[in-house]
Amino acid sequence: IMKKRILAIIMIMVMCLALCACGGGTSATITDNDGNTVQMTAKELISINNENESKFKKQFELADITVEGKVEKVEEAMIDFSIRYVDVIHLYLEGGWQVDLLKDKHEEVIDLSKGDSVKVSSKISPAATLSGNYIPLADYNVSQRKLQDNTTITLQ
Repeated sequence: IMKKRILAIIMIMVMCLALCACGGGTSATITDNDGNTVQMTAKELISINNENESKFKKQFELADITVEGKVEKVEEAMIDFSIRYVDVIHLYLEGGWQVDLLKDKHEEVIDLSKGDSVKVSSKISPAATLSGNYIPLADYNVSQRKLQDNTTITLQ
């Protein structure tokens, strides 16, 4: 009987580990465009967009989002905003989140390494910018011909 109990406990532990490994990724807190607060993963948002892009735009485009996660990688790029070319940083978080930041406003991000923990508050980028397995997040606006970045990053 003791052997059966030990075997049952081992099987339960293995099943729990398997469920953790197969999870949908890092969940985010989103205030959708109807004012509802929901918890969703990037995978779930990508699925909504793939099934019905109009629904995604209506419900989630430019919605407020807060996500806590671990850094996957950091890349630099240039983006053509209508007012000029701008240096940006793409901060990829585990679970399918891509945070786009103005380099001159978020230089602290350059020193991040894989596995570092961060908390990001931003907006979900328009559906037209969705590509691959990442949900892009950015909060840019132009005021008096100056580009502003309202995304906040907290190192944890």
